[in-house]
Amino acid sequence: MQDKHLHIISFDIPYPPNYGGVIDVYYKIRTLFKLGIKIHLHCFEYPGRDRSTELNTFCEEVFYYPRKPGFVRHSALYLI
Repeated sequence: MQDKHLHIISFDIPYPPNYGGVIDVYYKIRTLFKLGIKIHLHCFEYPGRDRSTELNTFCEEVFYYPRKPGFVRHSALYLI
């Protein structure tokens, strides 16, 4: 039987699971891991939320992407 792999994208680092969206992502990752599914987690980093080695317990790989919050980064003016 082949291993099952799943790529999950999280818009914040899901550890510690201390508010709404990351609680959901964290416990889904843990449950999928217990079911034998190999997780490849892709998450965005916001200032004030640090990378977590705890996620390596449940994930095959964890990829972090920097993200700078702010209106200008998402504005059409930024593309000019």
